[in-house]
Amino acid sequence: MLRSYILSSLYISCKIHGVPRSFSEFVKHAISYERKDLKNDIITIKKLRYAYRKILEVNREHRRSNVTLTVYKPQDYISYVSNALNLSPATTTLMYRLSRAVEKLNLIHGKSPLAMIAAITYISSGIMGEKKRQKDIAEVFGTFTDVAIRNRYRELIDNLYIEVIL
Repeated sequence: MLRSYILSSLYISCKIHGVPRSFSEFVKHAISYERKDLKNDIITIKKLRYAYRKILEVNREHRRSNVTLTVYKPQDYISYVSNALNLSPATTTLMYRLSRAVEKLNLIHGKSPLAMIAAITYISSGIMGEKKRQKDIAEVFGTFTDVAIRNRYRELIDNLYIEVIL
């Protein structure tokens, strides 16, 4: 349980200080890949979520209103993804441009910002000739499958009027 509180505290610290990390990244560190014991992993994830809620509850009880948790925009993840996939600065710049266009067109509402950035990464890397597989991009985030990227990809291609030449 102590490990759950430590990981939850790190996650909250990242949110407070504006470091974009997903909850699932911390879940990866909480579960044991050697055991292959799904039941224990599910219990560990529940403990991690419980610890996260408990820490936030204590924060509210002590009325520490000066502590705010950052809500991330898709752009906040671009440098992280770019570094993880070793993308060029030109591809990263295109990712920023596409994410601003997505935001202006209100395509992000109701969608996972991570899946949207993953689709933007897939499109940008393809346009710039640095093709990355959907599976590789999904592994960087660890929160969804390549199917989610494909769905967001289709949505972006349709709404941003990007012509894909195969």
